[in-house]
Order: sequence, then structure tokens, then C-alpha cells
Amino acid sequence: MVDTRRARPVPEEGDGRGAPRPSTPGEILRAARLRRRISLTEAEQATRIRQRYLQALEDDDYSVLPPGVYSVGFLRNYAIFLGVPPDDVLAGSEDPRRRRDRRDRRMPVQSVATPIKLSAPRTLWLLAGGGLIAVLLLGLAWLGLSDPNQTPSPAAPAGQAAGQAAGATGATPSAVVSLQP
Repeated sequence: MVDTRRARPVPEEGDGRGAPRPSTPGEILRAARLRRRISLTEAEQATRIRQRYLQALEDDDYSVLPPGVYSVGFLRNYAIFLGVPPDDVLAGSEDPRRRRDRRDRRMPVQSVATPIKLSAPRTLWLLAGGGLIAVLLLGLAWLGLSDPNQTPSPAAPAGQAAGQAAGATGATPSAVVSLQP
């Protein structure tokens, strides 16, 4: 004969009311959220983590979560928001697909193209430096030979300009003043 009665679940250790103690990280998070009477929408607004990611964390479905440190950060932030120690949740949250050594997941670095060398021969640098020095010396010589006080006037008579060039040292008066004896 087949027993058609349903077997009653044996209560595990828990909160003393016969409810089983949560064993997975998702069950721990869901129990903490329900204990605090927070909806997933309220949790989404408070943590700024999308509701579908929060649901995936509570369902222990890590395939929905973004890869890498994002999923660990989501799990840690959600646990802190719910008042659960994050280390307790993170210890049991290791995804079986991620149990490989972290060094195995790194992609090897491959060079895509040959690097461009930006080195010029020494002779080119010497020529450029010599040219720069020559330009500076010519500029200084031009400034030294030019007289800053001399302003050429286009309407000056030719004889006056020749007299100044010949070395006339006398100054011509510009106004006549008559004095009483």
C-alpha cells in the first residue's frame, strides 16, 4: 500500500517559530527584506539597484547580474541596506561558474599593431638646435644695431639728412627769444 498522506516538514533550526533558517545568500536577503517589511520597489529606490537585479540576488540567479565586481558590489550594498553583515552573505554567494581561479579569467594581452617609434636622428636635433641659436643671434644683432631714438621722417629735406650724417654737432634753435638789455 502507498501512503497518500503528505509528510510534514521537519522544522530546522531557525527563529523558534518553526520557520526554516535561510541557508543561501538569496534566502538570507529575502528574509531580511520581508522582516523589515520593505518591497522590492522601495529597495530599488533606496539602493539605486534595478529591481530585476535585486530579484536575481534573492533568487540566487547570478547569470542575470552584470559580470565581475558589479555583482559583488550589488550584493554587498543590498546586504548593508537590509542590515545583514555583508561578509555572511558574500561567503555563500560564490557562483559555481566563478569558482575558477581569478588568474584563469584574465585575458592575455596581445599587441594589435607594432608600436610607432618617434625618435629622430641626432643630426636632425643638432641642426634644429643650431638653426634656433642662429635665429636668436640674428634677432639680437638686429635689435643691437637699430637705434630706438631715431625715427625716420619721410618729408625730411635731403640736405638736412646729409648734414646730420656728416656729423653736424650743433643744435638748431627752434624758437627765437628776444631779451631786453
